[in-house]
Amino acid sequence: MKSLQILLLLCTFGVFFSAQETFNPVKISVYYSVYCDNCRAFFTAKFGPYYERFKSWIDLDLIPFGNSTHKDEGNFEFVCENGPDECVANKWHTCANWIYKARFPEEVANFVNCTLWRDNMFFDDIADCAKKCRLDFLPIQHCVNEIEGSIHLAANAARTSEHVPEITSYPTIDFNGTFDQDLQDLAVLDFKAAICSLIKNPDTGAKPDECNGALMMVPFYSVIISALGLLLRV
Repeated sequence: MKSLQILLLLCTFGVFFSAQETFNPVKISVYYSVYCDNCRAFFTAKFGPYYERFKSWIDLDLIPFGNSTHKDEGNFEFVCENGPDECVANKWHTCANWIYKARFPEEVANFVNCTLWRDNMFFDDIADCAKKCRLDFLPIQHCVNEIEGSIHLAANAARTSEHVPEITSYPTIDFNGTFDQDLQDLAVLDFKAAICSLIKNPDTGAKPDECNGALMMVPFYSVIISALGLLLRV
């Protein structure tokens, strides 16, 4: 009897693993500015609610700069549409992204969303969001206060000005390095529909369950516990 139950345990694991499919990741590049109302609405109402479900297949590329200008004549001078505070806020996002994206992309996405929920990005608000999102605040603060923050914000300015086609409104969202007006329009209305139109298994074309409205996969540890419980009752 015990041998049969061990076999059932192995079959359970086999079913679990065979159910896992590989889906192609989607690179999402968002050109935005922190004090832009439409940008805030996109992150908090469209992107944010679905990020947790689709984060495994999202490569988020953040370009905070927006409708701003800058001069680089020995020192950096930024002029932002909504005043100098917006320039500083864009620099906070720029530094967090630059420092942590490669190691902690999920935390950076959550940090950005957390700060955009705040009415104003005061120092204490930013520090609190960093803490909640498990990011060390001091390196971000150092970047913002030193020349490196301006260097990276200027790089965002260059990417924004070089975008093809020319950006006329924010947020502007590229998918897999390309701007598509239909996808842009869809993303700001229904981000789930936009991302699901691109995520697929490269071999079968299948979509993840999250796109089909199905419940998310039961965590692996739950399968282990249930199966082991069966054996322990022998």
